[in-house]
Amino acid sequence: MVICSGDKIDEKKAGDITNLSDRHGAQDVEEAGDITNLSDRHGAQDVEEAGDITNLSDRHGAQDVEEAGDITNLSDRHGAQDVEEAGDITNLSDRHGAQDVEEAGDITNLSDRHGAQDVEEAGDITNLSDRHGAQDVEEAGDITNLSDRHGAQDVEEDGDITNLSDRHGAQDVEEDGDITNLSDRHGAQDVEEDGDITNLSDRHGAQDVEEDGDITNLSDRHGAQDVEKAGDITNLSDRHGAQDVEEDGDITNLSDRHGAQDVEEDGDITNLSDRHGAQDVEEAGDITNLSDRHGAQDVEEDGDITNLSDRHGAQDVEEDGDITNLSDRHGAQDVEEDGDITNLSDRHGAQDVEEDGDITNLSDRHGAQDVEEAGDITNLSDRHGAQDVEEAGDITNLSDRHGAQDVEKAGDITNLSDRHGAQDVEEDGDITNLSDRHGAQDVEEDGDITNLSDRHGAQDVEEDGDITNLSDRHGAQDVEEDGDITNLSDRHGAQDVEEAGDITNLSDRHGAQDVEEAGDITNLSDRHGAQDVEEAGDITNLSDRHGAQDVEEDGDITNLSDRHGAQDVEEDGDITNLSDRHGAQDVEEAGDITNLSDRHGAQDVEEAGDITNLSDRHGAQDVEEAGDITNLSDRHGAQDVEEAGDITNLSDRHGAQDVEEDGDITNLSDRHGAQDVEEDGDITNLSDRHGAQDVEEAGDITNLSDRHGAQDVEEAGDITNLSDRHGAEDVEEDGDITNLSDRHGAQDVEEAGDITNLSDRHGAQDVEEAGDITNLSDRHGAQDVEEAGDITNLSDRHGAQDVEEDGDITNLSDRHGAQDVEEDGDITNLSDRHGAQDVEEAGDITNLSDRHGAQDVEKDEGAVGVVLAWKVAVRDTLDEGDGSKRQVGHHAPIKSEKRDEGVRGKKNSDKEKTNSSIYPKV
Repeated sequence: MVICSGDKIDEKKAGDITNLSDRHGAQDVEEAGDITNLSDRHGAQDVEEAGDITNLSDRHGAQDVEEAGDITNLSDRHGAQDVEEAGDITNLSDRHGAQDVEEAGDITNLSDRHGAQDVEEAGDITNLSDRHGAQDVEEAGDITNLSDRHGAQDVEEDGDITNLSDRHGAQDVEEDGDITNLSDRHGAQDVEEDGDITNLSDRHGAQDVEEDGDITNLSDRHGAQDVEKAGDITNLSDRHGAQDVEEDGDITNLSDRHGAQDVEEDGDITNLSDRHGAQDVEEAGDITNLSDRHGAQDVEEDGDITNLSDRHGAQDVEEDGDITNLSDRHGAQDVEEDGDITNLSDRHGAQDVEEDGDITNLSDRHGAQDVEEAGDITNLSDRHGAQDVEEAGDITNLSDRHGAQDVEKAGDITNLSDRHGAQDVEEDGDITNLSDRHGAQDVEEDGDITNLSDRHGAQDVEEDGDITNLSDRHGAQDVEEDGDITNLSDRHGAQDVEEAGDITNLSDRHGAQDVEEAGDITNLSDRHGAQDVEEAGDITNLSDRHGAQDVEEDGDITNLSDRHGAQDVEEDGDITNLSDRHGAQDVEEAGDITNLSDRHGAQDVEEAGDITNLSDRHGAQDVEEAGDITNLSDRHGAQDVEEAGDITNLSDRHGAQDVEEDGDITNLSDRHGAQDVEEDGDITNLSDRHGAQDVEEAGDITNLSDRHGAQDVEEAGDITNLSDRHGAEDVEEDGDITNLSDRHGAQDVEEAGDITNLSDRHGAQDVEEAGDITNLSDRHGAQDVEEAGDITNLSDRHGAQDVEEDGDITNLSDRHGAQDVEEDGDITNLSDRHGAQDVEEAGDITNLSDRHGAQDVEKDEGAVGVVLAWKVAVRDTLDEGDGSKRQVGHHAPIKSEKRDEGVRGKKNSDKEKTNSSIYPKV
């Protein structure tokens, strides 16, 4: 379609803004114009623009707003909010989630609740008030002031540095300058550079630094501590509830970002670094340590144990041995296995577990509690609503920061009193006691019971005995067992229960609570959070509040009712019924029935019976089995299963997961609140999944705004790439490109060649390639990507993203708060299902199709407004007579022509800023 001088353009569309309001789901908006604003609910929002800006607002998970104009206001609920403004003010009110504000102007004020806040300013001041969350401020100007509360703050300036923005109360900022930026995800940031160094800055209480040299340095901010040892030990540095430890020994390092974890292994081990409610612990010895950051903990062990690191409700588990691990990332999971096993890492409601040996550990972050036991006990580290306990012998110590109390005893007991919202109690005796404040409680017992660690509405329990633990993150719980089972990790209003014995019980508060017992029973009472109940007996009933509930039974039933977003039901048997309410519920049954009630959150239940099911709710769950199958069921989140046997998969759940393979590929997986968009051309894409946004630009800028967790930007040109995992980011590039994979605040990017594939699963993404290929199977928050040649195909279900590329582009399909983009031409397509939006473009533009609380828009290339403006082209150049020229006609050199310049990473400063510059004015 040609726009002639007499044609009227819909200014609202062709002009400055686009606003999508998605309900019960997600919304994707891509605009060729100037702005995009997406408001996502219970899910994610992806906005990719070919123009100048992108804005994502995510709800129930995250919100990202970037504006080229003056203001943006996102209100996020049960999720996060991100606002980036080029103008003057931003105000985000986040609830049960996060808030991110980046401003190019003067002030920012974020009020975050149960979440985080990030503020980046290009101007003079920043003032963030974070509550029970985090705040990030980056300024290009003069000052930086981060006030983090119950969280963290990161400031990066426009100078020489890199900035990390934490999500879920985090913001990632990458600047156009010299460095690479790490975006912290939900209090985390991972940065891998192609050069010599790597720097991770965690925000919202975490920082991870891995260097290519000899050392590792962690800088803690606002109530943090960094300890790095080259010797025998591991140290955890907590940052306003975060700790990163990387050792120079044998290990690998994982960087988790606000509920994310990245694991790359070249050798034998993995290391997890959690950010924002994350802790990285790598040990070369016998023990594991969990450091919780703003409710996070990362544990890596080379010895006997496994650790789960939760990041802002995340956990990463990698196992070299026999077991399976679940990693959930705020609906994400990372699993990389060298051996037989699988690993699940949960982020933001995730857990990272790496096992070399026999056991698992859970670390909860940000409303999480980590308990690790090397012998008899575990330690919990919670920060600012968290407590950290590390024990070298019998005991643990908790250091709480900023509204925390640290108690270390060399004797018999540990007592943690956390204020500003957390309490940790560990007992060496028989019982557990959980006192939750600000919706958190940590209890670990060495005896018969398990404890729950709730942080910011989470609880983590790990036992050295028979059971596995559950790590709840930001209302999530992850359980991994050494036995037969898989665990469930629920994130963000989720509960995970896995039992090795008979029962499980999760009690989530303001989030989630996990209770695992080695004995007979479980009982979960969740408040403002989730509740998970799984029984090995006859029934399954999950009632989740403010969250979700997932129930999977090995026995007779399966039913998932999702609220707040989506519902996924997969049944092998006869029926499927999903009831979704404000959230999601997933039910998978191998038998006859199941019923899950999820509320504003999620609950996951998996049993140790016959099955391996991952049900993630409002988060993700990953289950990988070392046996025959790989099944991922993600609910309102994602599930990833990777097997060392037949398959390889990367799953990120509600958070992030990074998988790097020794082979050829690159993968991005976004889960639950994540979206990955990589473009070969001119654009930048933001992928937010349930609180995440990823933006990679080959051009001039890189802006990642991740919300509800993280943002990562990595560019192969001037910039870097951002990979966020709901607090996590992993980017590895071998070639030219950068790929971003966000997982509910997570992103994984590895590229061996030229392409990138992103697979999102309702906050998750799995991509595995054996040669040239990738195959992802996502369910209800999963994505499958298979590539035969040059392409990538992702199939996402209920919170997933599918990407198929025929040409140059990438396609994302998000479900349940996700976005799918398939592009045949220049643009991006988003497909959202069940609280998602799908956009398919045959031409240049975008189409959004939302289902189940979504919106579907398909525009033919001749559509109005932005679409038209985008497609307008100029063919002839007219001499205006005053020395200037203007173009008219059909084929103007629109932005996509930069592709033809043959230079990736070329500055885009010469881009047209408005549509009006593309065609003659009337």
